[in-house]
Amino acid sequence: MEQTAQTSVRHTVMHSITVLSFFILIHIVFEIRAVSRLLLSIADRHFWNTYFDMVFYGLFAVLLIVIQHRRLTQSLKEFVRNFIGYLRHIAMALVAAFVLIALSSVLLEYFAIGGNPNQAMLEKSSSIGPVTEGITIMLIGPFVEEMIFRDYIYEEVRIRLDGNRKGLICTWIVFTSLLFTLNHFSPEDFTDVRVMASYLVIFFEGLAMTALYEKDRNVISTLIFHVTMNSVAFLT
Repeated sequence: MEQTAQTSVRHTVMHSITVLSFFILIHIVFEIRAVSRLLLSIADRHFWNTYFDMVFYGLFAVLLIVIQHRRLTQSLKEFVRNFIGYLRHIAMALVAAFVLIALSSVLLEYFAIGGNPNQAMLEKSSSIGPVTEGITIMLIGPFVEEMIFRDYIYEEVRIRLDGNRKGLICTWIVFTSLLFTLNHFSPEDFTDVRVMASYLVIFFEGLAMTALYEKDRNVISTLIFHVTMNSVAFLT
């Protein structure tokens, strides 16, 4: 029985990684010259520079709502029923995240390693339209990432783990956070160890969000957390 459970977990892990790989592969596909030409035949470069991220994440958001609408609806109902408790957990997770991020920023500055990877995102948003990019960064992007990383990748393995196996649960929290961090890398980032080290900030954000999900098992909690973190980064 235990061997069957372990096999099920391994298969689920591989399935989750496959889903993430598909998500990343779509990113890469849009970088192919032939695909770029196809997009330019639909609209000009200025349009795609302004709206590409919104369209990309928007399509994923619609797809995820269709696929996960039942679980999403159930999560929303549970959040409304336990509103105060969930908000308390979100506040605690935010405080922990800000402390971890502050400590990592001090550490990175002390060793003169890179900077906050969110800075490049913010500079990009100011150059292509803050309103358009703001909607993507503060709303659509967090929704897509929470549905993929917490509500699917983390949850699909978590439900197959015994509730008392804390070591495996902690390992899966860390592993899911690493996947979340890797999703934010650009291909050129892998050529510079100093830049890669700066993503420690995003790893801590992912760690706090995944731990919050483990506490509440409700994607609405982590979505509010994610929206708050991105909004603070975008608006300050």
